[in-house]
Amino acid sequence: MASSSRTSGPAVLPGAPAVDDYGMVVRVVSEPALVTWATSQIVVDLVAVQVTPTPLVNRRAVSLRAKTTAPGEEIFVGPSNAVLTTTGAGLKDRESLSLDLEAGAQIWAIATAPGQTLMIVELAT
Repeated sequence: MASSSRTSGPAVLPGAPAVDDYGMVVRVVSEPALVTWATSQIVVDLVAVQVTPTPLVNRRAVSLRAKTTAPGEEIFVGPSNAVLTTTGAGLKDRESLSLDLEAGAQIWAIATAPGQTLMIVELAT
């Protein structure tokens, strides 16, 4: 009976991408662990609104999820108050977007109809 052995995979240097035995990209990250997180919700209307006017201190990432009131409604997000429904990243009901952002980065949102909800999770170090 033949036996087989498997190695632990290729060595990976910090920050350098590599491919594991299953074809998945692997990257070793030497950043601090996330230690704080906060949740909030805002109502988005037909005029751009700042999503996190007071960001979490040391914010590293943000996740956004749309909760719309009717099929076909969308919330659009962008980096400034100039975001429009024709220029922002669109989120339909239950769609989400995750962004790696520092605390100073702005996020703005506008909707195709009044009264749409944007759920927010901020992660910080």
